[in-house]
Amino acid sequence: MGRIPWPIIAIGITAVAAGTAFAGTQYASRAAITDVEPAPNSAVRTTTPRVAFRTSDVGRLSDVRVIVDGRDRTDLLGRADDGTLVVRTHAFKEGRHVVDARVSTRNVFARNVSQRWEFDVDTTAPPLTMTTPTTKGAVNKRSVPVAGRTEAGSTVTVRWTGGSRRIEANGKGAFSTKVPLREGPATLTITATDRAGNSTRRVNQFIVDTKAPTLVMGKVPTTMTETDTPVLSGEIRGEDGNTTTVGTVVNGRTITPTTSDSGVDGTDEPTVSFDKNTFRLSVGTLPQGLNTVTVFAADPAGNRATKTFTVLVDSTEEFGSKDMIAGARGADVKALQQGLIDRGFKKVKVTGVYDPRTVQGVRRYQAVHKMSQNGIFGPRTREAFLGKIVVTLSKFRLQLFRDGKVVKTYKVAIGSPGHATPTGTYKVVNKQVDPTWFPPDSPWAAGLGPIPAGPGNPLGTRWIGTSAPAVGIHGTYADSSIGTAASHGCVRMHIPDVEELYDQVAVGMPVIFNP
Repeated sequence: MGRIPWPIIAIGITAVAAGTAFAGTQYASRAAITDVEPAPNSAVRTTTPRVAFRTSDVGRLSDVRVIVDGRDRTDLLGRADDGTLVVRTHAFKEGRHVVDARVSTRNVFARNVSQRWEFDVDTTAPPLTMTTPTTKGAVNKRSVPVAGRTEAGSTVTVRWTGGSRRIEANGKGAFSTKVPLREGPATLTITATDRAGNSTRRVNQFIVDTKAPTLVMGKVPTTMTETDTPVLSGEIRGEDGNTTTVGTVVNGRTITPTTSDSGVDGTDEPTVSFDKNTFRLSVGTLPQGLNTVTVFAADPAGNRATKTFTVLVDSTEEFGSKDMIAGARGADVKALQQGLIDRGFKKVKVTGVYDPRTVQGVRRYQAVHKMSQNGIFGPRTREAFLGKIVVTLSKFRLQLFRDGKVVKTYKVAIGSPGHATPTGTYKVVNKQVDPTWFPPDSPWAAGLGPIPAGPGNPLGTRWIGTSAPAVGIHGTYADSSIGTAASHGCVRMHIPDVEELYDQVAVGMPVIFNP
């Protein structure tokens, strides 16, 4: 093969060099879309944002196409003085928008160039709610929790005298932090700013109070034999009595009394009254036995001062009329202990003191009857143990329930037409042996006087008064009326029957009159 002449080789080398130079120029000047507006994935707080971009190596606008939210907006395209391509668009709605720009060129390396970006239009200020601290409230910590909710991803700025802090709301809009504050009045300015720059501000003013009030109590008796509804007195110092809550914790149960003029409302319910910073406090009805009573005074910030007392209540010997707890003593405790033994709880001893054996016996009784096993002879246990009276008027029948079972059924007389026995749930309020009959304030009794005990007494030998107005259960010498509607509202019984029932009834026992 012959040699290639040097001139031809030189021409080839020159051609390759020229091609390489061309390719380098083409690659360096290839078209690209840059400086897009609004920035990708940004948010703007105007409905008329500038939609624009820059591109190189594009001489004619006919080589550019712009699609906004799926609609071709190329006809609205213009060029600014600095060469930026700007789309003259109408006002945007709130929410996400998409821009798709496409460029055609003669560049061998970039014949078609496109760029797609999204942005949000958001002109609405973010919501801002505070969960703590509350406006015009009080807190009992100097490191004060600040928490609330706003738009997800917003920046929350908290400012106070002497400092500030920035935090970001999480994906659900919740935010929280703690700020150090001084004792006394405080002001927090909380500002939430969303991605678009919209902001909402809240100003919270409150009191930082870490000091508990001083509670001074009057003398509290250690033993109460005359009452089970004691009224205690005391004084609040270092705090306004009008803003202080006074209450009690009785045997572990917190009680916040209602406000009254005297501290006693006559219903055995807990009440409290204030005279400036002094108070009178009724703790309600205490059970028979050894009670632990804590009096507390709480200021608006939640600081508490407490005084705790142990009070033995022994105000009655009548079994069943009152609740009983450990430490109770007397005939009523003996009756409970004997009742437990009679029901098969043989480990209980009749001592007259509500001791650990009695507590355990009550717990076992409660377990049998599917009650809370607290060892307290309280309302539910007492009702089951003592029983209840159920009168079925349509059947002229009185039934005595105990331990959830009918233990006795009696035939009775009820109210006559015009003097019907009421229906509903009541309770036994008093008991009398050989009662004197006093005429009620009713037209049918006009001109009548009291009738002493004896054969002519319409109450017979026993009276069991109920909380139903002027209605009781009593005996009658008119045996023939039993089984009929013959009385003026009371329930009549045969004399032997009512005397038997009387011994099994306690004050406080429920009495239910069914139709």
